[in-house]
Amino acid sequence: MHGRCRECLLLLFAGKCHDPPEVSHATHNGPKGQKTFPLGTQLTYSCGAGYNIDGFFRAMCVGEGRWVGPRMICSPRRCGHPGDIAHGHREGVAFVYPNRVTYVCSEGYELVGRPFRTCLANGRWSGTVPICRAVTCPRVGVPANGRMTGVDFTYGAVVSFNCLRGFKLLGPETKRCQQDGTWSGPPTTCAMVDCGLPGPFYNGYLDGQQTTFGSVVVFRCYGKTTFEGNSSSTTCQENGEWANSVPKCWRKCEVPRLANGTVQDHLAGLYVKHKEKLSFSCDPGHELSDETSSECFNGTWSHLPTCLPAPCKSRPPSTRHGLVRFYTMKHGDKAKYTCSTGYELDGDVYAVCLYGKWTGTTPTCNPVYCNYPGTVEHGQVLLVGIIGKYEYRPYVRRIGQNEKIEFNCEKGYTHVGPRAATCIGGKWSPIEMPVCVPGRHPSLHIFRGRYGLR
Repeated sequence: MHGRCRECLLLLFAGKCHDPPEVSHATHNGPKGQKTFPLGTQLTYSCGAGYNIDGFFRAMCVGEGRWVGPRMICSPRRCGHPGDIAHGHREGVAFVYPNRVTYVCSEGYELVGRPFRTCLANGRWSGTVPICRAVTCPRVGVPANGRMTGVDFTYGAVVSFNCLRGFKLLGPETKRCQQDGTWSGPPTTCAMVDCGLPGPFYNGYLDGQQTTFGSVVVFRCYGKTTFEGNSSSTTCQENGEWANSVPKCWRKCEVPRLANGTVQDHLAGLYVKHKEKLSFSCDPGHELSDETSSECFNGTWSHLPTCLPAPCKSRPPSTRHGLVRFYTMKHGDKAKYTCSTGYELDGDVYAVCLYGKWTGTTPTCNPVYCNYPGTVEHGQVLLVGIIGKYEYRPYVRRIGQNEKIEFNCEKGYTHVGPRAATCIGGKWSPIEMPVCVPGRHPSLHIFRGRYGLR
């Protein structure tokens, strides 16, 4: 009995089929969502829209729970040739459902219609074949006061512009019809030629304010100026340039006054022309601070010198037995005189440089003599000369610098003090006088049977 139950269970499970086979782009007629099917169930398959059945399209649940069939495929439906396009080309080579072909126009043509066609489930192509129409740009307007050349407005065509005399072109001279049906570049216009104000023009004014083509402007200089140029007028030309270059009005220079000097060949207060030169000279005792000439440049002198008191050209005069000290020799500077030792100054201590000359008379340095020093009691004063020594008497008054005297004492007297003196700067050195004191014999002492002086 147990064996029979096992066979019954096997038959129970074997008598059912599970999920039926799947076919791409196809469905069967079985209930949706059903997972198991009883033995003997037969299913019929059908292809989806746009596909055709090719093969055996049924399936059956047989013993041992397996499906037999289907043996089929769903082939996409063919739509045939979609059609070609003139002045363009087609992209896409599969003419079956649900493929698409695209149409592209050649350069210079624009597409009219839908750019693609789709193979539909019914085997037909959607829409119609588009066309490629030549690109055309709108008619170009002729600019005011200008002309246009060109009558073809299709893609790639070029038109050109030019202006009437007295007008100039603003914008491109040519335009090209582009792929998008527009003309290249910004708008083109013709504007009246305007030369603008000529300039810069200094020291004058313009007679005439019109600056357009054909206008004439006159250049006029202000007073106390000199005109320099090829022409006093100019005309605005067709190319936007003035016919003549701008002239110049050079200001004149006033002849200056020169204190302590003279402007040669000209009177102060008058005016001289641009580039004219003046020469200057100074009164005696004065010198020019700068160059001797100056040039007028557009109302201004290149430089204006002044006449300054002249410096002294040579050193102050020297004096015998003296020195003169100074630092510079400019006007107003002083030089100081000093004498060597043994001499004294006779005259002015200072000399002043005034207007190129040293003032005053040159001082002299006179020797200074020493007075008679006096006598030495019980002695004598000797004057040391070139040929020897001799007694110095009061009548000898001129004892000069570095001359010497000597002092001697009589016999029996001892010399106390300086033995000589020198005349330095009118004074004896040393100034002390010696004295002669009576001499003493030394004491006689006997030391161990011998005599000795003490």
